[in-house]
Formats: sequence, structure tokens, C-alpha cells
Amino acid sequence: MKVILKSFLFFAPFLLIIACGDSSTSDTSTGYESPNPPPVSSKLSQPAPATASNTAKGLSAATGTGTQVTIVNGDPGGKTGEYIFAPDVLNFKKGESVDFTLTAESEVHNFNIEPLNIDTDIDAGETLSFNYVFDTVGTFKFICIFHEANGMVGTITVTE
Repeated sequence: MKVILKSFLFFAPFLLIIACGDSSTSDTSTGYESPNPPPVSSKLSQPAPATASNTAKGLSAATGTGTQVTIVNGDPGGKTGEYIFAPDVLNFKKGESVDFTLTAESEVHNFNIEPLNIDTDIDAGETLSFNYVFDTVGTFKFICIFHEANGMVGTITVTE
């Protein structure tokens, strides 16, 4: 009996350590993941109305009365499956007011028309809106600065 009692007392601290776990073990996770992430698909399914929080910085807020144009900034992880603007060819008349709604699929994107001083980033899964009045006739290239090398370009033609 004494042998059993001595054995128990000798092994008890080890059993407690094993049972309770060692708090000094390192965490092997690679990042924080929210237990309830917001559904990305709901942001992509329909554009949000323009507000101060989702209007492109440095550009006028969407008016709701301009020509409505929605552009998807596509990528391999999104529904389009490739780096594209959809649509990528746009035509407007000089003086036309256009309400742009830009949606980024699964990556951060950019919408840039350098000669017109339009340059804005769109975070993954986000939608933003702005208004622009075309006052110059010509053909303008628009690009995603981050993915231009992948073919993410388009054109806007403004006529009289």
C-alpha cells in the first residue's frame, strides 16, 4: 500500500501538468480570423448608395441623377475569374454627368484616369461611388494601377 501511495505522490504533479495543459506552448496560427466574418457576397451583389463613407476620396459624391454606370473590378478570386474591368469600354457625351459605382471583387483594386485626375482605390469586397462630369472630348485610358500589367485596362470615349 505504501508503494502505491509513494508512486501516486511522485507522479501526481506530472499528471496535473498533463491534465491541465502547459500554457507555455506556442500558438501556431498564422493570423486572426473573426468568428463571425461579414458575408462578402452581400457587398458584391448590389452597390451601396453613396454616402460620405463610401464616396471616392477627392471626387464628388454620386448625384443619383447622372447616367448610372457600374464597373466591376474583377480578379481571379472573384466571380469574373480574371483581372478585368466589366465593362471596359464606355462612351459619353461632352457635358454628361455620370454616377460611377465601382465594386472590387476579392482583391484591392484601383480606378485611375490620369489625364482627368481620377485616382481611387477600392478595398476587396467594397463598393464606392462618385460623380464625374465629362467636359473634355477625347479617348481616355482607365487602369487599375495594381493590375495593369495583368491587362486590367479600359477606355472611355467622350464625344461632342
